[in-house]
Amino acid sequence: MSPIRPIGRRTNAAPSIDCTSTCRPNAVSGRSQSRAGEVSKYDPLRDYLRRRTGEVRCTFDQVSDLVPGGLPPSAYRYEAWWANSDRTHPQSRSWGDAGFTAHPDLARGLVRFVPKEGLL
Repeated sequence: MSPIRPIGRRTNAAPSIDCTSTCRPNAVSGRSQSRAGEVSKYDPLRDYLRRRTGEVRCTFDQVSDLVPGGLPPSAYRYEAWWANSDRTHPQSRSWGDAGFTAHPDLARGLVRFVPKEGLL
């Protein structure tokens, strides 16, 4: 049975990279280990982004499919959930540790993960 996902806007716009192609959680725990030994449900997203170069575009639903249990409803509603500067939140650490910043478009249900060195 697939997890219940929060209600959010879906889009038919194709991302530049298929976010669901290779990232899978740890088969035993459903999560992967972080470098400090801590486990975060966002580790599969971090691991996915670490294998990418350049900008990665995903729908919120594609990101949700990477995260065990899916994204919380607040990810679909609030830009603050995607904040890059708040390292106290595990989702922000996940893309930050992978070398990316997140740039959501709530109206379209999309997020761009931009390499940190690509920002001017």
